[in-house]
Amino acid sequence: MEEEAHISIIIPTFNRASIIGITLDSILAQTYANWECIVVDDGSTDATEELLQKYMLDDRFQFIKNNRSKGAPGARNTGLLKATGEFIFFFDSDNSMEPNTLQVLADEIREHRVDVCVCYANVVNEDGKKVSEFTWNSFGDISEKLISGETYVDYNIALIRKTAIDAIGLTDEDCPSFQEWDTHLRLSQQCTYHTEKEFLINYLKGETGTISSDKNKAVEGYYYILNKHQEIFKKYPEAFKNQGLELIATAKIAENPELMAEVKEKLNDLIPGFKKHLLRTQLKSTKAGITGRLKSILKKK
Repeated sequence: MEEEAHISIIIPTFNRASIIGITLDSILAQTYANWECIVVDDGSTDATEELLQKYMLDDRFQFIKNNRSKGAPGARNTGLLKATGEFIFFFDSDNSMEPNTLQVLADEIREHRVDVCVCYANVVNEDGKKVSEFTWNSFGDISEKLISGETYVDYNIALIRKTAIDAIGLTDEDCPSFQEWDTHLRLSQQCTYHTEKEFLINYLKGETGTISSDKNKAVEGYYYILNKHQEIFKKYPEAFKNQGLELIATAKIAENPELMAEVKEKLNDLIPGFKKHLLRTQLKSTKAGITGRLKSILKKK
């Protein structure tokens, strides 16, 4: 029988004593036994450390303090530098995994001889009721699809060969948000992917204190990635311009006029032909709106 590969699960956490137990219990329940779970505390002021003591009775758990830059990327890197596994699974402290998650992903990554294997995920509310789902499909070379937005790879659904991460270096601690997009853009330049179409992960919706709840930071992170990887994006001009439009939409949600103006100016400088592309899109949208209102008026008559 082939020996199980060693998997390192890296969990950054900050003041999640009230919920991280669900995450860790789901790891303890795994049918796959050859794992280590490195919980990296990013300066919690609640009872996180006390809670972790009971899990430390299982020597597969490690609890360490973040010794790099504050925030989830720095904490992940602290864990990554301690990891001894053949595979890496970045996981968040407010999610849970089905009991067969590690077994399925490990089997699939070995069978298909890929560098990264991802799965589907459910989004659940605090009552455990499903409210939405993530069903991104990533097969083979996904670089172009990551750029066009046809797919996305979140940290919490991906088992990654450590040699692939070692080849690109640590996660980017300067990236304000969408760090997983940055990581997989880099990985996709040299890695192959496979998707297991099974719902193996549960995301908890509604937690506060997450990066995704900070719209301004989301805008900053989105632009950071477009700027950092502009040479890759420029290989796909239309996709690059459309990503600019997506950033405009994200900035609109932030409801910050100054930020919106700044974003538009930066995108005009960054993306070739973006100013005209944005104008055409706005004119098309205005025309569609007027046509819709006229049709509505005529129907009433």
